[in-house]
Order: sequence, then structure tokens, then C-alpha cells
Amino acid sequence: MTALFGVLVGLSLGLTGGGGSVLALPLLIYGLGFSPRHAVAVSLVTVSATAAFGAIGAARAKLVEYRAGSVFGVGGVLAAPVGVRLSQLVQEQSIVTAFAVLMVVVALLMWRKAIDEPAQAAVVRADFVPGDAGVGGAVCRLSPDQRLRLNAPCTAALAVSGLSTGILSGLFGVGGGFVIVPALTLVTQLDIHRAVATSLFVIAIVSLSAVGSVLA
Repeated sequence: MTALFGVLVGLSLGLTGGGGSVLALPLLIYGLGFSPRHAVAVSLVTVSATAAFGAIGAARAKLVEYRAGSVFGVGGVLAAPVGVRLSQLVQEQSIVTAFAVLMVVVALLMWRKAIDEPAQAAVVRADFVPGDAGVGGAVCRLSPDQRLRLNAPCTAALAVSGLSTGILSGLFGVGGGFVIVPALTLVTQLDIHRAVATSLFVIAIVSLSAVGSVLA
């Protein structure tokens, strides 16, 4: 049963660049009987390792945008210990409740986007074909040779997104991919292929930092 849960988490991460922890935390708590606090720690280790393997494959395919991922990741690394500390101060049941509320909010946002942009949603579900989500209002622009222009506004937007992801990672034991992929497609002009690949790179970094904070 544990191996089956691991396969589900890995498939979710590999396909979407996120969602592994969204599955891992409930499965650990309700499927394997872990306490919420222990589930957070195990989820972080599982998601970090799974994302790292996925990131290696994405790197070989030359899909990872390292500069955007590094800035995003640094913000996450700095904030992850804060999230871990918060998780130690908050009651376990409150963590589970807050996580459930967060998942409902994310689901509603995704549902609304699918309603507003059905063509985009169908494309992403079908085959991750590059779309133009966020292209018009993206802070981070791409040069003609598809390299990211990392100027001050772009760096700030990525760093703030990373800080938010780090807190979520440490608090809930999540990798934050369900936040990272939408953030990358909105803030940058990266297509969905590169956003998913870069998300795996960021998740591996941020989750590893959170794991270190938990073990410290």
C-alpha cells in the first residue's frame, strides 16, 4: 500500500510539476495513520526526493529555466524554516484544517480558470501543449532566443512568489508545485512544459531546505 501511494505521488509530480504533496499528506494521515506532524515531515522527504528525480529528467531535456528557478528557490529556502517553525507552534488539527481550506481555495481557482478559459484548460489537460497564459501581462519577458530577461521587477516577483511557497512548504509539508506552476505561467512567459520542469527544480530545493529545518 505504501508503495502504491508513492507511485501516485510520483505520477502527480511528474505530470503536473505539483500536486504530489497534495496527495501525500492526506494519504499519510488517513491512509497510513500518521499523525499530522509526522506526516508533514515524511511528506517533505518524499516530495523532495521525487521532485529531484523528476528535475534530473527535465534538466536532461533542457527544459529547466535555472535562473528563474534559482531566484524562486532562494526565496523558498529562506522562508521554509519560518513555515516549519509555524507548524511547531500551531495545533496539529489546525494544520489539517488549514491545509483542507487551502486545497479548496486552489480547487476553486482552478475551476474558475477552466470556466473562464476552457480552451487553455483543455490544452493543459490533454498534452501540456505550450499556451500563452500570463504572456500578455508577464513581468518576466523572454528574449527572441527564448532566454529569460531577469530584470529587477522580474527578480522581485519571483522572490516574493518563492517566499510564499517556502512558508507553505514548511507549514504543510508540501512542495508547493500547485502554487509554483501557476505563478511561473503568470509571472513569466514560460510555456507549460518549461514551467512544470522548473517547478520540479524549485520543489526539490525548497523541500530539501524544509526537511533540514525539520531535522534540525
